[in-house]
Amino acid sequence: MPSLSELSQAKTELNASLVQGLDDISRSASVTFTKYVRKVLPLDGFVFWVKASVLADDPDTEPDTKVVKGYLHLTTESIQDEEQLYDKNVVTFTAQADIDPFNDIGSEVLYIGEFYGIQFAFSRRSG
Repeated sequence: MPSLSELSQAKTELNASLVQGLDDISRSASVTFTKYVRKVLPLDGFVFWVKASVLADDPDTEPDTKVVKGYLHLTTESIQDEEQLYDKNVVTFTAQADIDPFNDIGSEVLYIGEFYGIQFAFSRRSG
């Protein structure tokens, strides 16, 4: 069975339905992602995440922000243990196309998304 990525490239009736459905659900929303680079201070080992455009030693010439069209789904789950009660927030983002810079993320790069004042970063990728 073809993936959604392959179906979005094909000119089929199913492709048109999938793209239209995602547009309807997301209301043509877009999320702005900003690239941050990890810097460790050599003296004390403190770690800071610095916006990529601020760094002079960043060899990457592409802009540090990327606007991506897609659908954002937020859920909050309340969890109660014997000792504590806490909320777990989960962000699921469905994009219309592959986001190439996200495929190359290592331990030194972090993309933070912002959507109506809510900031989030991804810890894993599925699909």
